[in-house]
Amino acid sequence: MFQRFHLLPALTALDNVLAPVIPYRTSAAECAEGTAALRFLTTS
Repeated sequence: MFQRFHLLPALTALDNVLAPVIPYRTSAAECAEGTAALRFLTTS
């Protein structure tokens, strides 16, 4: 399976993870979940 990642080079990894949900007015708790998931992936 091939996937295309459309990352924005001017953004950090976290900002790229959170960018798709910005229009949905995510809460701070949901952003924290994204941060935790990214930390988990980078430490695995």
